[in-house]
This record gives sequence, structure tokens and C-alpha cells, in this order.
Amino acid sequence: MNAYEKSLLKQCLTLAGITQWYADTMPEDFYVPCIYFPAVYADPQSSTLNEYAARKTIYAKVFASTRREAGELAEKIADGIMEKRRLIPLLEQDGTESGETFKVEPPVTSVIDDGAAQIVLTYNLRKRFYEDESTGIHEIIITQEIRD
Repeated sequence: MNAYEKSLLKQCLTLAGITQWYADTMPEDFYVPCIYFPAVYADPQSSTLNEYAARKTIYAKVFASTRREAGELAEKIADGIMEKRRLIPLLEQDGTESGETFKVEPPVTSVIDDGAAQIVLTYNLRKRFYEDESTGIHEIIITQEIRD
């Protein structure tokens, strides 16, 4: 899980008041209420000459005792994100805030089953292309005469 995913997960847990979460697989006897935070879906896109964009989407699931409770928890997360102008504090690897933020698109929520709701969290990243370090040309010597 990268820093952006960890930051989103922490916001979701804090806003919903949930302490239990799962990332890889859900056990059969999972704790309720909880959040299932699966791997991110990445959609790389071209951007500029020096960088590319990647649209990242997480389809998180909120589980609770009833449909209504799951929907309300998902809505609580979405409302909390919107109230903060969709700015998510970026966390360092140790969990402390880095002082930077990133913006998410407006979250989309839906009740998907008895006791389950989904919240779709999408954000865009821009990254520089990898550049090989190469030695540049320092001098050009022309040994032939140029004629008009």
C-alpha cells in the first residue's frame, strides 16, 4: 500500500469512526463495522513531454449490520471528504503527516448488498518520466570547411 492509499484509508477510518479494516482478503468471520480497502486500479495516461498522469481508483467497501448503517457510514466518509474540500493530507511512511495534500474527485457511494456499501475514491497523480543520466556533448569540432 503506497502513501496515497494509506492516507485515504486513514481518512476513511477517521471520518466513519471505524477501527477495523482489511486490505487483501476478507475472512469469513470479519468484524463489523469494517472497511475493505482493496488494491488500487491504475489507468495510466499520457500527459506532457516530461511527465505522465495516472488515474487511480479504489473501490472500497463498508460493511455494517444493516444496509442503512453501511450506507450511512459510506455517506459519512463522502461528506467528510467533501467538507475538507476533497484535500487529503499525505502521510509519511511512519504515519505522520508530511505537510502535503492531494485532491480526490468527489466520492461516489452506493449500497450494494445487505450490510454493504461501496465508496469510489479517485485521484490523479502526475509523475516525471524516468531519465537516464547521460553525459552530454561538451564540444563539437568540425574538421572540414563548409562551402557556400
